[in-house]
Amino acid sequence: MKYQERVTELERRFKAAGHPEIIDESCACGHWRSEHMDIFDVGHGGCIHPKCTCVKFAWSAFILRPEAKK
Repeated sequence: MKYQERVTELERRFKAAGHPEIIDESCACGHWRSEHMDIFDVGHGGCIHPKCTCVKFAWSAFILRPEAKK
């Protein structure tokens, strides 16, 4: 299974279980996947922040959309 297919399946299961929507992923460096270059795969290269020493995205958590207050 390709990476994007695996992520899509995880998002589907997460949503089906009643969890909030996944909007991004967090790297061990503390920055989001969308803040990493597209070298190995989409967002799996080094961090785009000049002072960050991260050379490759290392997944640490999902970033969830905050739930709307009722």
